[in-house]
Amino acid sequence: MSNGTQQIIGRSFVIDASGGFSIQQSFPEIPVATEFFVQNALQIRIGVDNLNRKLGITKDPENENVLEFNHDTVNNKYSTDRVSITATELLSLVKTDNILSMGSLSTLYSDFNYTVLEYFGAPYGFSSLFSGEEHYNINNGVFDASALVHIINGGTFNFAGSYVSDLSGSITIQNLTEVINNVCSRNPFNNRPIDKARTYADGFIANDLIYATDGISITLSVDVQAEPYTPIYNVGPANLTQVNNIYHTLNYTDDLTLVKKRTTASVLNITQVYTVPILIVVSNTSDFQLQEFGAEWTDVQPDANLEYINWLSCSVSSSGKYQTAVEEFGDIYLSTDFGATWTTTYNMGNAATNCISMSQSGEFQTASNGVNIIVSTDYGQTWTETQNVGSTQIFVCISLSGRYQLVISVGDTMYRSTDFGSTWIRYENENSDIFNSIMSFPSAGICMSYDGRYQTIVSENIYRSNDFGETWTTTTITTDDGGAWDDHNWFGVSMSSDGHYQVAIEVIGEIYVSTDFGEHWAKVDVPLVTDIMWQAISISASGQYMTAVAKGGAIFYSTDYGVTWQKVSNSNLDNKDWRCVSVSSNAQYQLAGVYGGALYSSKLV
Repeated sequence: MSNGTQQIIGRSFVIDASGGFSIQQSFPEIPVATEFFVQNALQIRIGVDNLNRKLGITKDPENENVLEFNHDTVNNKYSTDRVSITATELLSLVKTDNILSMGSLSTLYSDFNYTVLEYFGAPYGFSSLFSGEEHYNINNGVFDASALVHIINGGTFNFAGSYVSDLSGSITIQNLTEVINNVCSRNPFNNRPIDKARTYADGFIANDLIYATDGISITLSVDVQAEPYTPIYNVGPANLTQVNNIYHTLNYTDDLTLVKKRTTASVLNITQVYTVPILIVVSNTSDFQLQEFGAEWTDVQPDANLEYINWLSCSVSSSGKYQTAVEEFGDIYLSTDFGATWTTTYNMGNAATNCISMSQSGEFQTASNGVNIIVSTDYGQTWTETQNVGSTQIFVCISLSGRYQLVISVGDTMYRSTDFGSTWIRYENENSDIFNSIMSFPSAGICMSYDGRYQTIVSENIYRSNDFGETWTTTTITTDDGGAWDDHNWFGVSMSSDGHYQVAIEVIGEIYVSTDFGEHWAKVDVPLVTDIMWQAISISASGQYMTAVAKGGAIFYSTDYGVTWQKVSNSNLDNKDWRCVSVSSNAQYQLAGVYGGALYSSKLV
């Protein structure tokens, strides 16, 4: 099995896709003087995480276990039952390392060179009347992966005056629930063994093949300078229409490979359109440069209205498409385009305790101003007050499915919802350790797993639930004294989608991690992240990627489940009053806010 990193040879089962891409390259004027044969297709590797993200699926780094699945539970199908790869996405995905085979495109330039020479009747005929056609040669006839990447990105070629038009088009796969279910039952790619019991919930798997018969069309065009003679000597068009000579090599459709070529010529122009199918080879290799996680941050809108705001809380959906932030005066800011543009949707009142959280899809969002619980079920567009708790400090958390939600009201108790925030149940066991901890401690933090089963609260101690918040137990915290109890002022906590990996921070102190669903905790023994005034922390769905921000400090991140840490090496981000941070499930998008400052984002695209 190639793991989606090698070209495919011969006939193969594929997932059929419609549509295709096209591009045109023009050259300087020439002066006077189902089962398909896929070997000839342009073969492109695309990471499985990219495709699954479009289906609402987030999996672990090995692409084995589903961490999150946003789907239509009523109809038992993908919420988005079609996947498209646009021209813009193709530009970001097609790199030389991602092109496994050029297929028939490898002869694109040599074929066009041949056409031009035949047009001029080379080596004899009227070509002797022209001043340089024998020197006309595009890139020595070489069209390789570098040349393809060059022209689809709109760069000029290596001779004066050439230009390339913008890439356009798209590839679309329809009815994906049915398609993937069929692939699971038939296993045509030999990558879904019976013992794995794959279903459509697993989405795409490495070595899936997607085939677009109209894949990519490249138009090459060159103008010929008009002759000053009457009658003209240019018989180039006639040279290219000699039926018994070269016409069949310039205009054809190969029934086996589905490669097409169309050539037209006049006394002023030669144009050739080459159409080659695209074979997308799904690979476990990520399209995102995850090794660069957390390293680069930029101001979201340095010239817009998001500067000098008292940001308090922020949240990002799994895909990063929906991002929400709330500030001290109560305005809720919303982005529905991966943080590119922002609008205000609601004001919940001035409070230093304003906070917000959202579900995996971004559809369900819950906010609080320290007194009221306000929910949205339409991606933050409209908001409804569903509970009044009448306290002064609130911490909000939503399961990534949105169904289970938890609110800590410091000085009061906790409230939980099992119906997407519509109704709330007050925790009233006044004899429990967790109740008295919430009553007496000024800070807290909460998080929960994707399905809401695992929930963690940090307050005087760390408390965990593995039954959707019904019952709670105190966890074990290992300290420098070999496990003896130590006084902690916990302030924030976050967990992986399945609850396996968890991380907690102290107001002034250290970072603690758990690798057993929050049952045991150990301090991160790294001097860089010791004795810091931590403010917020967030981790990816897999738990591998973590980001923490410090009050009056900097941004720190880990890419190995919290074992080692690095500080963002940008002095402009130091000594800021960081208040919040949120990492998308796939770790591709991050959002952080500064009190009295701006929103900052980190993207892996």
